[in-house]
Amino acid sequence: MGVVVRARDPVLGRDVAIKVLGPEALGRSGTAQARARLVREAQAMARIKHRNVVTVHEVLIEGAQVLVVMELVEGRTLRAFCAEARRPTAELVAAFLQAGEGLAEAHRAGLVHRDFKPDNVQLL
Repeated sequence: MGVVVRARDPVLGRDVAIKVLGPEALGRSGTAQARARLVREAQAMARIKHRNVVTVHEVLIEGAQVLVVMELVEGRTLRAFCAEARRPTAELVAAFLQAGEGLAEAHRAGLVHRDFKPDNVQLL
């Protein structure tokens, strides 16, 4: 749905992740409606406080783009974790449970993750 880049917040002096959602992420519902939906979703995400859910700091709208400024999570993706080495079943289950706990928390907040996949799960 977009590209995530590392950036520096010059005001707060911290690194952040910025998800850049271009016009293609807005879908067919119309730019204004889709932007409003993405802003509502980001607002809902900003209210979630869970160890397995990234914190949303801010949403910016720049023309046809929506920028979601989030906590930067240093780590590797679930896909990379699984590909690095053969792991014991218990270790794999623990990683997937963490991802599932975060996803369940988003669902409790009324959100549906529209692009849930191993590349979108960061492990610490």
